[in-house]
Amino acid sequence: MSNVYAQSSLEGRYEFHPLNLETKIFILDKAEPSEQIHTSVWPQRRTYVKADLESYKQLYGISSIDPSKSSRFTRWIDKKLLREDLIFAKSKDYAFYINPVLHLQIGRDAFTQRQTYLNSRGVTVDGKIGNNLTFQTFFIENQGYFPEFMNEYFRQKGSAFGWTLHRGYGRSGFDFPFSLGQVSYNAGRFFNFSAGHGNHFFGEGYRSLFLDDHTIPYGFFRIETTVWKFKYVNLYTAMSDITRSFMTSGRFLPKYSAMHYLSWNISNKFNLSFFESIVLGSDTLGIQRGFDVNFLNPIILYRALEANRGFNTGNAMIGVGASYKVFKRLTAYTQIAFDDFSFEGLGKLSQGHYMNFFAWQLGIRYPKAFGLQRLFLLAEVNQARPFMYAHRSTITNYEHLGLPLAHPWETNFRETVLLGHYSYKRWEALAKLNVGFRGTDTSTANWGNDIRRSYEELGNGQLGYYIGSPVKRAIIQATFRVAYVLQPVVNMRLEASYTWRNESFNMTHPSLKAYSMNWFNIGVRTAIFGWKDDFALIR
Repeated sequence: MSNVYAQSSLEGRYEFHPLNLETKIFILDKAEPSEQIHTSVWPQRRTYVKADLESYKQLYGISSIDPSKSSRFTRWIDKKLLREDLIFAKSKDYAFYINPVLHLQIGRDAFTQRQTYLNSRGVTVDGKIGNNLTFQTFFIENQGYFPEFMNEYFRQKGSAFGWTLHRGYGRSGFDFPFSLGQVSYNAGRFFNFSAGHGNHFFGEGYRSLFLDDHTIPYGFFRIETTVWKFKYVNLYTAMSDITRSFMTSGRFLPKYSAMHYLSWNISNKFNLSFFESIVLGSDTLGIQRGFDVNFLNPIILYRALEANRGFNTGNAMIGVGASYKVFKRLTAYTQIAFDDFSFEGLGKLSQGHYMNFFAWQLGIRYPKAFGLQRLFLLAEVNQARPFMYAHRSTITNYEHLGLPLAHPWETNFRETVLLGHYSYKRWEALAKLNVGFRGTDTSTANWGNDIRRSYEELGNGQLGYYIGSPVKRAIIQATFRVAYVLQPVVNMRLEASYTWRNESFNMTHPSLKAYSMNWFNIGVRTAIFGWKDDFALIR
């Protein structure tokens, strides 16, 4: 057993690292500048950013227990709770690992004087067959009560935390399951194929204007090609439109997307990336279309193909990103995404012409900041104009099951994110500040604040659409979190957190309600999936 234990845990695991903030920070801290590492493609493959058992032992200060000073039972408890997988089996031909998933927290929102809690229990199973086939799956069942701001967001969106659609629980709580899973195959040195149900992220920062991980997981097939200085990702997804008026026989209408992402490491310091996507469905209400096989072409520009197939086929978007290592560790990065726009609208940008659908991001990140090995800093600004990510119909807008595929503030916003993370052995501390504003409607007129509404239903003619119009909702949210890592293999930790949120408007109106939050939590969390609560209401 000792030999098996020495080689188990984190070695030969599923091909992709978990997609969560803590793992991202760990990988960015570990990754040295290299033309072979592309830090804007997430989840990262373990083939390129290795994180084996020894890395985690060093990271968390894990040392072997002295067998002469402890009983056999004590050593078994120590290994199972603190050092290795709960159940595992490993040989040269296969390996599998089974671990519990817990998110048990209790808290109180001082703003509403209400007690909150989240009760999540689940299991994760992952492993490999042979040298090239890996798999991962986990399922979680959740029930909880939350602060009123979060309750209102969940009610508006019909889902909780971007995990899954929810149903009612008790008087004002939510009951929602959550599952992820995928199979990955390494086809030689250059290709990886993966398929399953999950999320993806393209970008160097905390947010992505191309594809973020905030939304509900979706079915996907992904081809990743890595040659020389290039990484090229083809991502094909199966999604759903949540608009109930479009339901057929009790089912949400399906919608599909095809995406290309090319990352080019021009040098160890400079990266240039290109993104394009198309959401496929129908612009004609009531007509259901399947996936157009013409968009399986892995290299063609979707805008040109869309023109050949008819512009009512889908909703195309393009984007460009770049990053530059100013110093060995300090990296500046940017993204700009373009949806529909016109030269006429570009000439009237100062007048707020509606046909200017674009978004941009600027940021810097600093792993091992100021020479401190475990300090990570990030500063980022994101902005999107009105109507960005919207389309003529929700069947082709840039969302899945009611949640945006890009920035969780959706559209018509400007946001600044400041984040600091520091760890020492098993202790971790995080501080995050979100400051910004977004436009809010006061009537049925469409000012480009809701990507579920058609951009053909203009609320003010063609001009006058500025960021934050017609009413500006100012948002500030601060989060502080302290954790002690109990089980490094699955990142299970004791955690205490405090979140403060305040909203205000630049005018008063009966339909406007500002939500505040003063929320303290303590509990146990397994950090192997996304956990973001810094979203914004649209009304």
